[in-house]
Amino acid sequence: MKEEDILKLEFDTKDLMADVDIPPIKKLSSIDLRTANYQAINIHLEELAYNNDCIEMFFEKQHSYYSALLNKAYDKLSQRDYKMFAPLSARVLAIRQSIQDDITKNMSKLSKANSKYRQTYGDRVDYYTTGFGLKVSDSTRKNLIERDLSERIRQKEMIENHIEFLRECRISCDQIGYAIKNLTQLSGLLMAL
Repeated sequence: MKEEDILKLEFDTKDLMADVDIPPIKKLSSIDLRTANYQAINIHLEELAYNNDCIEMFFEKQHSYYSALLNKAYDKLSQRDYKMFAPLSARVLAIRQSIQDDITKNMSKLSKANSKYRQTYGDRVDYYTTGFGLKVSDSTRKNLIERDLSERIRQKEMIENHIEFLRECRISCDQIGYAIKNLTQLSGLLMAL
């Protein structure tokens, strides 16, 4: 196999992540959710919404990146050039490891988001139970709390969806690896005949 053929196998990943500019996430202003009023909550929600939009853009960029990598791997596999299967297999394993690392990082982020959600939920329950000034029914309190925590819920759901996408990508990498193994064995059998 020629060196230039191996170089063609390397995926050009520089441009895959460069097409979208992601604004930086802003530091949230300090807020005590046990005493925050409607106006302070709205400002906090706007900040969270901005940060969630940035996170969503990053996740979309990562989706495009991994989708493009896997599509290129499938394209290389469909060429059925058996000499390139070993480097392709190594590349797919590297992609799989990168995906696994991202899953681990995002599981940590999800754990932090769940912890923060539970804490803020408790703070808002305290507020609407003792500091709101009006007695509200349980269903009204629940609706008010869900409104106050809507962006936290959105953030958790985005992370969960991204983790699920990454898991599907990992499965695709495994399937490419199995296909390479099976095609290699098949070519060995055909050559033996």
